[in-house]
Amino acid sequence: MTQRPPSGEESGGITIVDLSTGQILPVSSGVGCDVLYDGAPGTAAPPSSLGGFDMMAFPLYSCPPLDVTSVPAPGGGSVDFSVSLTHRRIGGAGGCGSWATWSHGYTGDVYATPLVPGPNPVTLTMPGNTTAFHLYVEPNIFGVFEFSAIASTGTTSGTVAIDGSSGAKYFGFHVRERGVLNSITVRNTDGQSNGYAIGEFGIARGQVLYDGTPGTAAPPPTLGAYAMDPFPPDPCGATDVSTVTTPFGSHMTFSQPLSHRRIGGTGGCGYWATWSHGYTGDVYATPSTIGADPIRIAMPPDIGAFYLYVEPNNFGLFEFTAESDTGTSSGVVAIEGSAGARYFGFHVPGAGSLTGISVRNVDGNSAGFALGEFGCGEIFCAVGTTECETVFNGAPGTGAPPASLGGNTMTSFPLNPCGPPDVTSVPAPGGGFVGFSPSLNHRRIGGTGGCGFWGTWSHGYTGDVYATDLVPGPNPVTLIMPPNTTAFYFYVEPNLFGLFEFTAVSDQSGMTSGPIMIDGASGARYFGFYVDGAGALQTITVRNSDGGANGYAIGEFGIARGRVLYNGDPGTAAPPPTLGPYLMKGFPPDPCVESPVTGVDSACGGRITFDPMLEHRRIDSSGTSCLGWGTWSHGYTGDVYYTGDAIGSDPLTITMSPNTAAFYFYVEPNFFGVFEFVAEANGSLSSGIVPIDGSSGATYFGFYMQGGGQLDAITVRNLGGSSGGFAVGEFGCAIIECGAICPWDLDYNGEVGFTDLLLVLASWGPCADCVADIDASGDVGFTDLLLVIANWGPCP
Repeated sequence: MTQRPPSGEESGGITIVDLSTGQILPVSSGVGCDVLYDGAPGTAAPPSSLGGFDMMAFPLYSCPPLDVTSVPAPGGGSVDFSVSLTHRRIGGAGGCGSWATWSHGYTGDVYATPLVPGPNPVTLTMPGNTTAFHLYVEPNIFGVFEFSAIASTGTTSGTVAIDGSSGAKYFGFHVRERGVLNSITVRNTDGQSNGYAIGEFGIARGQVLYDGTPGTAAPPPTLGAYAMDPFPPDPCGATDVSTVTTPFGSHMTFSQPLSHRRIGGTGGCGYWATWSHGYTGDVYATPSTIGADPIRIAMPPDIGAFYLYVEPNNFGLFEFTAESDTGTSSGVVAIEGSAGARYFGFHVPGAGSLTGISVRNVDGNSAGFALGEFGCGEIFCAVGTTECETVFNGAPGTGAPPASLGGNTMTSFPLNPCGPPDVTSVPAPGGGFVGFSPSLNHRRIGGTGGCGFWGTWSHGYTGDVYATDLVPGPNPVTLIMPPNTTAFYFYVEPNLFGLFEFTAVSDQSGMTSGPIMIDGASGARYFGFYVDGAGALQTITVRNSDGGANGYAIGEFGIARGRVLYNGDPGTAAPPPTLGPYLMKGFPPDPCVESPVTGVDSACGGRITFDPMLEHRRIDSSGTSCLGWGTWSHGYTGDVYYTGDAIGSDPLTITMSPNTAAFYFYVEPNFFGVFEFVAEANGSLSSGIVPIDGSSGATYFGFYMQGGGQLDAITVRNLGGSSGGFAVGEFGCAIIECGAICPWDLDYNGEVGFTDLLLVLASWGPCADCVADIDASGDVGFTDLLLVIANWGPCP
């Protein structure tokens, strides 16, 4: 079975439009595996890796030319610019044009847009097989201006404020585990910087491996990690062809026309005499005069593996080589022209894609050759590690907010006491804050309670609103969600009476509301975003896209949060296969390479990290270089990680890898005897005090999400600080699975029924952090009962 999305799930039909300009942005044409954004370095020097990929800095590019549309990339090919940019260098060294400042001491190449007002968008098209790319951006004018960058998949940086005086900032994009990065578009979103420069590029390229082991035998069903699909029969028509249709409907292209033939000349095709292993299908012959010149086969997008067979025209033994565009070579392969067609296979073991393969007769004496019996494997995204889809719902319009959004029970924000007028955040139900960037002016409809005044709203709302500066322009505002936000709504109303256009975008997914017309006279309109099943909202950016409202107010917020639940029932027994609704995966053995360690590779992808560092040990360390650990429980003999005795009662923090929905671990004290421990997840839910025996008493701690969200970090500590430190180990995890959630299925059997009803009744009354408290009110009551009844039957 080919590992690719089911029919209808390809991303080729997606169009991304920049709503500020109407420009259609480029979108990758294939699978579209996750692209992630990382802007953490800010104005600091670029790190050596991005998303786990080792980055290569671009070398200095000689001057002139001054106006360029591309720049050569490490590993071959080029980064292409959609418009001509002026090649400059910090300080104007080397005969380049001058750019005055940058940040962190960089003095190399930069590329400047026209120095005129406006967004000045530039699309950077990546060379083939790009898995990560970073760049810096600096405005032309001294002062702070807003910029954004968006990848071809829709992943965006959001709005980033950059200072034009030595303030160049880092923008980094990378694929998660599979696929390629196709393009990035940068723009000055406020249009006020009079142009800008991009530069200090870094890139990572996928690795290509070669496998020729089948030789003259039939092709195996897999190549590397890919299930391979043979090419379909090619109808005989034109004698000379330049393209061939792949099993996926795309086309690969030959660098020059080849003669379409078939073994034995059947079906009206041209004739080719022999092959190997009984193959009788299509082959494509070079001219007999090709000599030692290569034939390049250009791959369509999203091909992760490809094989072909080659046979000389003349009978006899001739030498051939095949090489990928990245330089991976088969080496010299001797092929017999009489029924000796041989296999050449290339594949990318992780992220990346094949862009092209070149084949040639090294000695040039075979009087041409035939290529044929093709097979390919399509790039497949890493299962279960994708960002879940974000969905927009604006259906209420100017009506009152509904009680639920995307299956999430919503909680409205209480009144926020009036104090300082300018605020950067507002307290959120369930803890934490919704942050604002930039700060907003706290007002209230009618100016009651000592708050500033806002004149109108809609549907009778009289509560808090938060106003931008009341000046012309888009006035973008980014709302930063508290952890585990699964749904959020808000209303927007223009400052001026009249109709004005607004948009909102969920920054991590690119999901947008599209343009929405809003009336400033009592016309506040609803914007709702929610994750489709699991996952969490991170930020939402709102802007007045026509810039004519002279500012606006947002307000009347509502939120839904995923909850962390705890289960310690296994105690000292072996871990069960499930935790809550999640099927758990135990971590693989950790090679004994170094100690102490900052973390360990997760069974769910990525890496969990430790703070402080821990000593890597193993219960049964015989035959390994690991240090030993004396005891555990339930016969476990694998890896554990020791804090050292100096930790006392200080906490150990275990930070989860991205998209972790459930996690378990065991804890055992260093000293024999019973000691008290406590663990806490996401800074809130506690295990309570758990006594643990240091003599074969390692005890289970399990935390998992209910109703969406993700685990971020877990802290563990010895309350008395007298255990001589402790070991954690025997980890297990589960990842967020996108799709519908079913929080009413309390026994996790896939349907809502009598057992779930009985669980609600059995838990009736105050019951914080229990499964039956579906609405997270801290009390199991009629609302939870009605939710079970309303969702009776199979889970969606």
